[in-house]
Amino acid sequence: ESAYRQRHSCPCRVHTASPQQPDEEAAAWEQFESVASVLREFGALNGWESSEFGELVASLSGENELWLSVVLVNVAASRSPTSLSPAQLAAVLASTLDERVRPNSYVGFAPSEAVLDEIHALATRAEALQDSQARHGITFNVALDAGVCGLVEAWARGVEWADLIKETSLDAGDVYRLLRRSLELLKQVSMVPYVSAVARRNARIALRAVDRYPIAEGALMALPE
Repeated sequence: ESAYRQRHSCPCRVHTASPQQPDEEAAAWEQFESVASVLREFGALNGWESSEFGELVASLSGENELWLSVVLVNVAASRSPTSLSPAQLAAVLASTLDERVRPNSYVGFAPSEAVLDEIHALATRAEALQDSQARHGITFNVALDAGVCGLVEAWARGVEWADLIKETSLDAGDVYRLLRRSLELLKQVSMVPYVSAVARRNARIALRAVDRYPIAEGALMALPE
């Protein structure tokens, strides 16, 4: 859980440091103020009051809940001719997982044009958040990488496990971890009330598509070579 969710959901906790540790208390307060400043810049806080967007940040869990919230709002606000399909939504969300592939890795499934367009649009938002964090001395990861999106999109479209593994040089365990993390992220998005109805519906559809053998709950058995 990153400090965005911790500080947003309980700002009073910075006052609980022991009086015998004034340096630690001062550092905690400084970090809290820095996090609050970034949250204000992105509209999650109005003064010390949470906005609706701030409630979205507080309802998510991850390495950087503010960034994930920015992604969800950006996707919901997209005015492309056709909105992202469930599989494309899963792929865009996977781009935030920081599952980078080695330069010499092979992934035979390329992301669709709609996914690449969305990631390109998000790059400006990612840069803005990174700049804001840097100004306030915050180093939370702002992940955005299209390297593995094609695998997630293909799996969510119904490609079989054997065919998926055949088209990548990544280890089966790495692909499994990627899809499990994507599954957990889709599960969050499908249940958060502050996400748009379309995003929740598509997340639920994608969740059902991703949640199958060997990724499905209860299928944690040895994967075939």
